[in-house]
Amino acid sequence: MIMIGFVIDMEFVWGYQCNTIGLSRSPVPYLYPPPSSFLGAIAESIARYYNLGENINKSSELIRALSEKLRAIAFRPLNFIPLRSASRERILAIKITQGKLFPSPTDLSKSFDSVRRGLTIVSSLTDFAPRIRWTVIFHDNEITVDNKKIPLDDEIFWRIHRIGSKESLVSVVSVFKPHIRVVNTKCNITTYSFPEINRAINLQKIIGKWQIEEYLNPYQITKNLIQDILGHQNMLSFWVPLLTSIIRIPKARVEITSNQWCFYEIKYGNELIEYVVGRR
Repeated sequence: MIMIGFVIDMEFVWGYQCNTIGLSRSPVPYLYPPPSSFLGAIAESIARYYNLGENINKSSELIRALSEKLRAIAFRPLNFIPLRSASRERILAIKITQGKLFPSPTDLSKSFDSVRRGLTIVSSLTDFAPRIRWTVIFHDNEITVDNKKIPLDDEIFWRIHRIGSKESLVSVVSVFKPHIRVVNTKCNITTYSFPEINRAINLQKIIGKWQIEEYLNPYQITKNLIQDILGHQNMLSFWVPLLTSIIRIPKARVEITSNQWCFYEIKYGNELIEYVVGRR
């Protein structure tokens, strides 16, 4: 097994929307795409390239396979501010209810579904498109699905075209394979999102603006993925950075007191060094 990591920069077209499988009404919008949605984007890329299909069962299997190999996943905005909002448009319902096909011109009230859709619009602080950076680390360079070994390489990330709903289009700008090593220090400074776990990972000090969001735990995605989402179970709190200007980058001093978690050093050539929090 070979530990491998990727740093991915991508641009939003307009923003992001997270849909819950089985529900037309979307949840309260997040500030950023949840880590599980990013794993879903990777799974979709793999499914399309290897002709595995994009049905719910196959997608869930791929996401679980990625989750099992996952060691760290983190993100940070590079040049934008997220703005939560909710649209009130009606969604056309395609369904059969009591043996009647909808939409129906004779029953317009039942021909439409959700009346509220949460979405996040991103506003750039520069002249460039809103851009986010993801860092993801796996403890192996391949996953196994249907007894088929699938390599985890940079081509998978280049093929990502959306995160979340089909309307949430993104464009991958760059993909790097940095040098990675475990840093055995108790405290460190990070500019990336990180999980908060009582008596394991704790925030000591912050510079700039940070906020807590609760996501589906990307490290322990189960077979009951849909039930976990609908029941708000298997959740993990994350501290996420918020830009207020391009000059002042949010930073956090993080303390790790559990042997199950550690800092990973991300090194680009001989120049930039960053740290992300992940599990051993």
